[in-house]
Amino acid sequence: MEKNKRKVSLNIAGNKISLVTDESPEYVEKLGALVSQRVNTLALSGSGISKMDAALVYALDLLDENFKLKMALAEAKKNNG
Repeated sequence: MEKNKRKVSLNIAGNKISLVTDESPEYVEKLGALVSQRVNTLALSGSGISKMDAALVYALDLLDENFKLKMALAEAKKNNG
């Protein structure tokens, strides 16, 4: 069964965005709040990094973590299967 698409508006680090998703608004808002918190923390760290650069650094961190988890899962499947 196909989920219903919903429009969700978020405020991430002072930037308003809207997206269409089949996830619950509560879930997407929670993700947005976590991203906003991380971007603001990086931007306010005193290193002079802009919010845009902080968002890019956070995106790279998340992709790195995701990639490593996928590699570890593939390795575990290979060793167990």
